[in-house]
Amino acid sequence: MRAPPQPRRARELAAAGPHDAAKLWPALRVVSCWGDAMAAAGCTELRRRFPGVTVQAKGLLATEACVTLPFRGRRPLAVTAHFFEFIGEDSTVRRAHELRAGELHEVVVTNGGGLWRHRLGDLVEVDGMVGATPSLRFLGRVGNVSDLRGEKLAETFVASALNRLEAIAGGWRFAMLAPETDAEGRAGYTLFVEGVAADDMATQLDAALRENPHYALCRDLGQLGEPRVFRIARGGDETFARMEAATGRKLGDVKPQALSRRDGWAGRFEGNYGGR
Repeated sequence: MRAPPQPRRARELAAAGPHDAAKLWPALRVVSCWGDAMAAAGCTELRRRFPGVTVQAKGLLATEACVTLPFRGRRPLAVTAHFFEFIGEDSTVRRAHELRAGELHEVVVTNGGGLWRHRLGDLVEVDGMVGATPSLRFLGRVGNVSDLRGEKLAETFVASALNRLEAIAGGWRFAMLAPETDAEGRAGYTLFVEGVAADDMATQLDAALRENPHYALCRDLGQLGEPRVFRIARGGDETFARMEAATGRKLGDVKPQALSRRDGWAGRFEGNYGGR
């Protein structure tokens, strides 16, 4: 049996703008989304666009394993789903009950599907405990490193730097660091940002990246130029997703990232260097 037409609802939808969340989804109560690492800014934007709606950051989910679950503002390890081990910064392998707050680890999983001691490539931070179960915050992918001149910029390091700058700036809808050659042909990095960016953002970015001694040495030797800021006018996330999908990736596999090793993004995003 076909539902009767609803001309009133049709008129409401026709009059609603793309950001009129209450008109588009009047019964919406919960939004579940990625909320860690470089997805944090987008999660904050969703909360702004959907006042009165619970925006729940997902846990860490992978094709191979369900790693964490959202629970009371934390992300406890899914201890009954799989067997987990963790490789610390000192290369020591630990089990779940041996983790302590503040530690960084790469996740290793053994699951019922036949994977044995499989390294997921995800870096997590122990941000607290839920009872006796560690809560883990996703920081980024292990192994995504940009190394134009020996600077060895890892995505997890870049994500931490950008999160600090975003907190100072007061809110970004999109942000990503990528290599970009300047007009003189010198290698360097560009921050592609949609949102508030102060006039001295390039200087702030350079100072944050200089906390990596390899990057600092490359800058001091003149091997890398000063980083630049490209202000995206609109559609940063959409453009990024479209370009990643064009390489053959499924849209469901495209996630925000702090660092891209691909160049040429200035010709893809709508905006300009130094613009407002």
